[in-house]
Amino acid sequence: MANTQAHTKLNSIQLKVVKKDVADIFYDYDLPRGKKFLTVPATSKTIDVWTGILPPESLVKTWITHCDNHQKLKPMCLYGETGTGKTLFFEYVSARMGIPLKRVNMREDMLSAELEGSKELVNGQTISKLSEIVKVYEQGGIALIDEIDKAPAGVQHFLHAFLDRRELSLTSLNMSVKASPMAVIVATANTNGTGENQRYHSSQTYDRSLARRMKMLETFYPQPEQEMSIIKKACPDIPNGIALRVVKTASLLREALVEPDFNAPFGPGDSIAWTLEMAYDVSQSPIDALKGIYLNSLKSVEREIAIKLVKEVWKETTTKPVCNIN
Repeated sequence: MANTQAHTKLNSIQLKVVKKDVADIFYDYDLPRGKKFLTVPATSKTIDVWTGILPPESLVKTWITHCDNHQKLKPMCLYGETGTGKTLFFEYVSARMGIPLKRVNMREDMLSAELEGSKELVNGQTISKLSEIVKVYEQGGIALIDEIDKAPAGVQHFLHAFLDRRELSLTSLNMSVKASPMAVIVATANTNGTGENQRYHSSQTYDRSLARRMKMLETFYPQPEQEMSIIKKACPDIPNGIALRVVKTASLLREALVEPDFNAPFGPGDSIAWTLEMAYDVSQSPIDALKGIYLNSLKSVEREIAIKLVKEVWKETTTKPVCNIN
């Protein structure tokens, strides 16, 4: 592994960092060695165990370019349907790079003071405690604003400064915080913030100045052949016929999202969960295996639509024990 020593001044603290070859960091992909390097803290350790779905290689390559120039580029915001791997992607790069990831889940009623931190009484003294997201902003790591499209107007002024990497004025704590050069600011959203998506009712319409502060990248569900590969990797012993039916059902459920009465996204993680349910208990039927991990959480009208689509794919095997299906 090619490493070069360097030092970065961080809030009056000397932070030792190293340059690591991206081929060693993202070893799940066949990346060229000795071409690109990323700066990470010298103490960082790659988390080798990764049980999640691997993100598209194209997105990883985009991240490498972005991360290497993050102080000059707009923060990356991944937006798309539930289950397309937005948050999972940032968890993956955090694990592989061995750097902390802290996130705040945005809400419609979020207040700026919640984003800033809190004051606590310790031994008779009032202590200011930074929020986790501000702490990583100051100390370094990945600072994730999850579902930024739910941000109410009252916090968007705070987000402007945060996304711009400006010094944050924490009014509720009577202090200010500067961004670490090692802080990478990112976000996720279900929509692009225009207010045109009718299914995500809790999403807000961004003011245009907030949207223009981010690099908006759309995420998508995997293609059928990609999802087939994902399922087989997660459950190698499952018969191809069953895996293929799972993929076909997932595709139909996603196509049904355009219907006004159906708002039940079915992601690759759901496909894996369904497949594993069938693999671990072959005495149950495909429809029974789907109940606990998906169907039982749906509204009655959504459940009717979903069951109809399942039967369309599985036909007479819908209610047969999995052990009797090829």
